[in-house]
Amino acid sequence: MDYIYIVFKSRQDALFITDALRQKGINAQIVSTPKSFKLGCGLSVKVGSVFVAVIKNALQYYRPKSFKGLFYVKNVGNQIFIKSL
Repeated sequence: MDYIYIVFKSRQDALFITDALRQKGINAQIVSTPKSFKLGCGLSVKVGSVFVAVIKNALQYYRPKSFKGLFYVKNVGNQIFIKSL
């Protein structure tokens, strides 16, 4: 499956965006930021990739200060492909 990871330095911003997305009916999960993103420790919000437009709109609207990046992640067999958006 394909996912979007929204990476934050702040737990508060991650929780806020998660709540905002859930209010729109989107299943958003708080997860630890994968080490493969090479952004240090932090939290990410994991969401299905079909919601990328909604995610970008929410980030533009709320402008969380601790936002670090947006990543597309695709699992194919035993391989994981990561692309910065």
